[in-house]
Amino acid sequence: QEPKIVSSLYKSGTAPQVLGRLARVLGTDATAGESYALASLDRNTLALANVVREHVNRFLKPSPKLSISLAGGMWKGAPIFKTRFQELLNEQLPGIEITVTRISKPPLYGALELAKELRLGN
Repeated sequence: QEPKIVSSLYKSGTAPQVLGRLARVLGTDATAGESYALASLDRNTLALANVVREHVNRFLKPSPKLSISLAGGMWKGAPIFKTRFQELLNEQLPGIEITVTRISKPPLYGALELAKELRLGN
């Protein structure tokens, strides 16, 4: 049912605001131990952790450390989102010291840095 809800929100034209409010509620309920919220949190953070694992394994050189920056309002909604995501990353990428933080600059700065790296052949 989640895909239907998300789809209808995006069609409404106000998806970011509504999803942001729902994320805060979900975070509050997950923190309180509500089973539906914990199930949603685990399902969705596991899916994201799997994507990150696949990306790391496919595109990054082996390294003992990995830094991940989080962007977007959802991560502000409740600390449990970041905490659970980091726990799952640690399970998915054993042996790697993972640091997860919120971005300190707008995403455009990261895109520019990546473009510079690619231009230099790194």
